[in-house]
Amino acid sequence: MNLPRPAELQAFEQLQLDKKAIGVWVDPIDGTAEYITGNRDPEFKPGENISQNGLPNVTVLVGVYEKATGQPLIGVINQPFFSYRRWKVKLGTYLCESFEILTAPGAGYKLLCVIDRLCSAYVLSKDNTYRWDTCAPHAILKALGGGVVQFKGLLASDLSPGKRDQSLREQQITYHKSEPKANGSNAWCNAQGVIAYYDQEVLLALAEHLSRK
Repeated sequence: MNLPRPAELQAFEQLQLDKKAIGVWVDPIDGTAEYITGNRDPEFKPGENISQNGLPNVTVLVGVYEKATGQPLIGVINQPFFSYRRWKVKLGTYLCESFEILTAPGAGYKLLCVIDRLCSAYVLSKDNTYRWDTCAPHAILKALGGGVVQFKGLLASDLSPGKRDQSLREQQITYHKSEPKANGSNAWCNAQGVIAYYDQEVLLALAEHLSRK
């Protein structure tokens, strides 16, 4: 059976890129430890996680970025078995009046939840995600009007109306430079933590609340 190809795919096939000007980050299995062992997120609490059934992982994440600027350009995320999953959002711990905390395993999977608008944002203050985790989802969120910013950098930024846009641009994670004074895989960790979002107003509301903590 020959099925019609979506217009987006046809446009993508006509896209011309200078291969020398781009880099690629690949994560073959998101949430590797949980995927291999079949374990749930260690912070899992019944009633507070996004997915109640099925395999809460994506598998391959492929992110393409521009070498000169580090800006994410293309993101491909493969999520298996999605038609068998039942989604629920249960009442969790309130972060503030407008937010509640939910849990899910795997950085790529959490980011996919933001892309699919199953949650408003992914907030991580720790340095335990890497460029290969965030590049592909970042490209997709950027195309949707969102992004992935540095957690600590954003909270230290001037988010007043006149400086807001510049600060958000400066705090977007880039993918072409390693972390200073770091070795091995740690050279490519997101050292300042991350906040992924699809709506700038949600990001600003989160930043305002977190800056008061």
